[in-house]
Amino acid sequence: ALIDYHQTAAASPIPFVTYIPAKLTFDTSIESLWLAFEEESTAKAERDLELIRTSTLAVSEPRRLTFHGGESVGPRYTPDGRQIIYSTSSPVDGPRVRRMNADGSNDEALVNDTLSQAITFGDSGRAFYFQQTAINQRFYQHNSIYRYDLEKDATTKVKVADDEEYAAFVAASGSLRARDPDISPDGEHLVFVQTPNGANRLVYARLEEDGISIHPREIVPPAPGVQLAAPRFSPDGEHIVVARYERGRRDIVLYDVNGAVVRRLTNDRAQDTDPTFTPDGRWIVFSSDRTGIYNLYAYHLERDELFQLTNVATGAFQPDVALEVVRVQVVD
Repeated sequence: ALIDYHQTAAASPIPFVTYIPAKLTFDTSIESLWLAFEEESTAKAERDLELIRTSTLAVSEPRRLTFHGGESVGPRYTPDGRQIIYSTSSPVDGPRVRRMNADGSNDEALVNDTLSQAITFGDSGRAFYFQQTAINQRFYQHNSIYRYDLEKDATTKVKVADDEEYAAFVAASGSLRARDPDISPDGEHLVFVQTPNGANRLVYARLEEDGISIHPREIVPPAPGVQLAAPRFSPDGEHIVVARYERGRRDIVLYDVNGAVVRRLTNDRAQDTDPTFTPDGRWIVFSSDRTGIYNLYAYHLERDELFQLTNVATGAFQPDVALEVVRVQVVD
């Protein structure tokens, strides 16, 4: 029907008038269609809210920690669990990487002009890694990975050390075109998603002692229609859990560090994303819309069982687990 509408609109002798092609195609106006869509969406939202209220699970009442407005993304506990590093895109002071205490107090900006969807700690918590976007050739956004030294208050760009590896992994702009970094528990390896030439692949890199020089290798090659996101190491460093999008579905997949699929943890119509391990490695916590609203779920690797953790009305995303407490980003 949409194709018919566009063809009718293109053939109309009167440009920018939507009523005639809409009436001929849908037998009603675009405005009427929008009002019907709005009414249907509102009714569905009310039904979803009623399901939450009448669920056997208690309604989750998260405590708000940030008040910047705009987006708050990428929360990650410091290794001691006392602080959270996260990123914001505020209409007041723009995109920043910030630090606050776990209770939300003493919030401060660390890096300006940066919105990072992922943050990961290395060097025993003395530094963290994040992604930063730069504009290339006026129109293209290229991501690179940076290291922030908490003791020196200094930011350094992660670089490919070897010349041959540089040619295979670095764009002509000098960007690594990398996002969603995660550091292995021993601090010796970095995994990230790379998007060269419009493709999407998973890269595993050895990290040199300087903390910024890497030796990357492709472990999951690009495939048509496949998008990888949010890789996280297991606590033993032997596995990587990833959100994998393919054919309209986004599922949670477990790989080994050589890129072989160990297990597909979910395989359904729900949109599953943002996976992370619990510190003991027994559970994977992720966000899913399988009830119509994004909530957090925990998958037990040994028992092959799935449990719902939260029951919110506004959506819960990007969990991080520390000291047996789940910290989530809740979107209103």
